[in-house]
Amino acid sequence: MAAPVNIAAIDAGSNAIRLLIARATSPDRYEILDSERASVRLGHNAFTRHAVSNDTIAKAARAFRHFRRMMDRHHVAMYRAVATSAAREARNRHILIERVRRKSGIEIEVISGEEEARLTCAGVLRLLPSHVTPRVIFDLGGGSLEINFLEGGAVTRRVALPLGTVRLMETYKIEGVITEDRATRIRDHVLILLRSALPTPPSLAGGVAAASGCGDCPQ
Repeated sequence: MAAPVNIAAIDAGSNAIRLLIARATSPDRYEILDSERASVRLGHNAFTRHAVSNDTIAKAARAFRHFRRMMDRHHVAMYRAVATSAAREARNRHILIERVRRKSGIEIEVISGEEEARLTCAGVLRLLPSHVTPRVIFDLGGGSLEINFLEGGAVTRRVALPLGTVRLMETYKIEGVITEDRATRIRDHVLILLRSALPTPPSLAGGVAAASGCGDCPQ
């Protein structure tokens, strides 16, 4: 049996940045050692002004510096740090990436919407019981909605849409209670994008759907 190795995963999402540290004894066996969530909303201004503010970049750098200390304390041997929708759309993402690298030594990888959907799908399938085979997996984040369609456990199609919670709140300037008129406008907006991406949606009657990401929605 191979010696255990401590690994870490960092998700720099549009509404929060999360760290997970685990001890892996094989590709399929691991034990969670520690986790942390930093309330840094990278998506603020990223979807309306296409830039991350200096204040937000500073908060992100502090969060990553804290994550580095946690990783060092657990003797993490390898990690992967990814940034998603907000970083993809921010024109000044290179400043964010360089500041984090300089302050913490952590290298951030800005991944595509398709890679984000793939990782989500792999994580959900890993957690579901073996007898459960979903036909569709949704992942709602702060900046995007990823949809995986499956047949017999294999992905047949992936769709990434700009329908995240932070994006919609800032686009429609939502604060407090959502009025019925604004809710109708948001529903129409969502339907237009869904119909554009899926003009002939697959039949999912009787199938199982799995959803993730709701815990990252802003309060």
